[in-house]
Order: sequence, then structure tokens, then C-alpha cells
Amino acid sequence: MSSQYVEEANQFPIARLTSIVSQALSDSSVSVTQWNASQMNVLSEGAGTIALLRCSGTAVTSTRQKNWSVIIKIVKPGGVNKFGHKSGTSSVHTEIECYRRNLFERRVGPFRAARCFLVDEHDDGLVWLWLEDLADLSGSMWSVSDYVDVSRAIGEFRGAWFLNEDQDISWLGRNMEIQELLTSELLANNRENLMSLKDSEYLREGLPGAVYEKALGLRDSLPSLAKAARGLEATLAHNDCHIRNLFVSKAGSSITDVVAVDFARVGVGHVGSYGGTMLASAFNWTDAESDVAIAGADLSYKAWLEGLRSTGLQIKDNVARFGYLFPFLRRTMMVSGILAWVALDSDFPLQRYGGRNDEMPLSIRKRLEFMHPLFDEARVLATQLPG
Repeated sequence: MSSQYVEEANQFPIARLTSIVSQALSDSSVSVTQWNASQMNVLSEGAGTIALLRCSGTAVTSTRQKNWSVIIKIVKPGGVNKFGHKSGTSSVHTEIECYRRNLFERRVGPFRAARCFLVDEHDDGLVWLWLEDLADLSGSMWSVSDYVDVSRAIGEFRGAWFLNEDQDISWLGRNMEIQELLTSELLANNRENLMSLKDSEYLREGLPGAVYEKALGLRDSLPSLAKAARGLEATLAHNDCHIRNLFVSKAGSSITDVVAVDFARVGVGHVGSYGGTMLASAFNWTDAESDVAIAGADLSYKAWLEGLRSTGLQIKDNVARFGYLFPFLRRTMMVSGILAWVALDSDFPLQRYGGRNDEMPLSIRKRLEFMHPLFDEARVLATQLPG
């Protein structure tokens, strides 16, 4: 199917392509000389994503010949993911509108969205998003320093939004992260799986004794924690802010950038939505990522809070800390679920984990021993918040 879209991109009207290339090169005097589109080797599981292409070529500008490239993300509003499921919290319409309205334009600091050069609606119902190619930025493994820099950038961006909500976001869903935590079938299934595997030697290697009992009882605390989170102030939130949706400037770059993509889950979210999300998401992937996240957790939180307050936002310590920890709640339950699914012979979690089956139990145990105390901290903080 992707070959069809590659062919269409290679036959794209040159006048329209010239407009896109002019924006990509920031040069109004552009003459496109040649181009070629190809399918990207990226596994996308987002609901409604049909194909990802890279279109590149050369163009003559007012000064010289230049190379250029853009990304084409082809989406289907109302589409399903690779498993044939629709998402209750992810919307292609939301992503399209975020680009159209430029909600994530740079405010203060380096955080911004990938530039969108064209929202191209086709007669077949598909929408082609012509986007900035971020190949010159780093989307791979991060260091502690990267986590710290990105955390500060996220804090600055959110702080600016809290103080100046000058664009209409009333059309966005509100507190979707909280609702998902309470209603997720996946989390409910995770608990059922843990109960059914009580006598599994493989599972209990990773969840021994108190670790298992703790994992089993986490859902009982959710209603009170969700109630506390709903009482927090809220504004624009990415809601899917993790290393695979963020690109950062490489060391030595003259311009500092933290560039976000994938806006299908965007909504109105509480203060911790996507500062804590960014760090917590690392625990659902490889050992290398979770190890760096653990090593940089305190520094990342401090940088995020400094970023928030650098904009002039006044926020109490307990409110900030609870908001930041709230995204850890769902991820903490998901981490134990990862091991349960592997114990039930599912291969998909191993693809995310990136390691061997026999390595996973001790890896999951290490993550939970770090995350469970954060869950407990959030539970205590929730009792300190007003109403």
C-alpha cells in the first residue's frame, strides 16, 4: 500500500511542492529541480497513521543549489492502529488541528512543534501532513543531560501557557489522562493477569513477596488520586511526550531546539502532564532508557520545576510534585503488566523491552523498586492538596 503513496508523492504538482520547499528552506526564491519520495523504516502504531514518507531533492535558490527534505505523514481521520483498534484518547483530527492552529509554536525557551508546511486533504478522505524533517536532531538514546535540558524546556513552555492562554483550547478534551487511568481495559487486564500468575515462578522472580502485593493493590488508590489530580489547574498538554516523540539539538549545535511531534493525544491537562510523562515513559521501554531515567530523576524534576517557575508561575512545592508524579501511576501499573504479558507468552512486550526473555524479571523488579515509592509519595501528597 505504501508504494501507492510513494508514487503519488513522486508525481505531486511541482507548483505546490515548490511552496512547501520554499518554507522548508526559508527562501521565497526557490525552483525545485528534482525530488524522490521513499517509505521510512519507522514502525508506527498510532491510530489513523497510514504511512510515513521522506521526500527529498534539490532546488535552486536565489544564491545557490540546496538539498532539501520533508516528511509526509499520511493519516486517516477515524482510523485504527495496527491491531485494528481505535483509541479513546487519540484523535487524528486533534493532530491536524494542532498543526493548523500552531498550538505548539515556540513561546519561551527551546520547546516547539515540528513545522507543518501543508495540511493537504485528499478526495479519498486521507490527509497528508507535510512536516519538517528532523533528521538533523537527535531522536535516539538520551543522556541524563538531555533529560535535564528537555525537562527544563517543557517546564518553560508549560509555565508560559499557564500564564498566557491566548489561543482557544476549549475544543480539546480535558483530563483525558486521568480518565484513561480510571477506565483503561489494559490496566484492568494487567491486574487480572497478575492474579492469575500468582504461582508463576517467572513472574514472581520479578515480583517477589511485597513487590507483587504492592503491584496488585495499586488500582485501589486510583479514585482518590484521580480526584486530587482533577483539582489541579490545567492548560495545553501534549499527553504523549516521550523520547520517541521528541527531538533535541545535538551537542555543539548553534541553535537549541526541543521539537515535538505526534499530537493525536493533545488535550487540556494538569500541571504535571508531560513533564512527568516524559520521564515516566522511559520505564516502558529498554533497560538503557530506564537506567538513564532513574539516574537523572531528581535532576530532571528539579530542572522541570525551575523551568515552570522561570516564567513567573507561582506554584506550591506539593502541588508541583504531585502533578509531576501523577503520570507515573499508569506507567507503574503498566511495568508490572509488561512482565505478566511475557509470562503469558506474548512477544510484543519484548519488542518494546529490547532484551531477552530471561533478562526481563530482574529488570522489571529494578524498575518497580524505584517506582513504587513514587506511587506512595503521590498518595501522601494527594492528602495534602485542597478539596
